[in-house]
Amino acid sequence: MKRKTVCEHREVGGVQSPGCGAPIVLVLVIPEHPRKGQARKHVPLDPVYDPECGTPPSHAVSIGWTTCRPLPPGETPAPSETAALTHFATCPHRRPRP
Repeated sequence: MKRKTVCEHREVGGVQSPGCGAPIVLVLVIPEHPRKGQARKHVPLDPVYDPECGTPPSHAVSIGWTTCRPLPPGETPAPSETAALTHFATCPHRRPRP
């Protein structure tokens, strides 16, 4: 099930990580190589993917945004899927610093 929320401040390893306040959608990831006992994880995705942004999509999302799968480089989403980009790629507070 998808959850709409915003990018918030959070603590990671005892260090405060600022959030940008942008809307995000938490979507259940279907791993490429599932393993028995592997925990279910959600990934924060931007609600809209702009193909003109210059960054290829990172995930393919199911109809209804209930599940997604990672997109290998060069692969495009299936006709029943939507392209999406992880919020980590667009968040100004989480981009790698030069």
